[in-house]
Amino acid sequence: MTGSEDAIASFLNVDLDIGGAAHDIEEFAKPIEAKVVVLRRNGRDASIELADRFASLEETLLGLIEFVRTLQPDLRCIRERLDFRRLNVGIQAAGEPHATEFAISAKAIEMIAALHFEIVFTVYAPTTA
Repeated sequence: MTGSEDAIASFLNVDLDIGGAAHDIEEFAKPIEAKVVVLRRNGRDASIELADRFASLEETLLGLIEFVRTLQPDLRCIRERLDFRRLNVGIQAAGEPHATEFAISAKAIEMIAALHFEIVFTVYAPTTA
């Protein structure tokens, strides 16, 4: 970290992590490549982010939910067949503040549950300069 603002714990992004049969991963990921950032795709799993950036965890989750809800019917069928569908929340830890909260509203939790997503939190250790 180089500056004092970098030393603040912060929300980074939410990845959509999916896993299943290799052909399902390929058939799901290929048509959406232009709308998302494919972070990783190898065989039986993939990780994507929305191309748009949002200011908060809540806005990002709602953006991902909307993205999934508007998938073409054939992609929704593939998504339902997958072994796992995870929303992986990235948090950058830092020395300040002592504690930071990243809330998810009841409304968002209901929508996440309705889409059968798991929620995973990845907390990255503070880095030193």
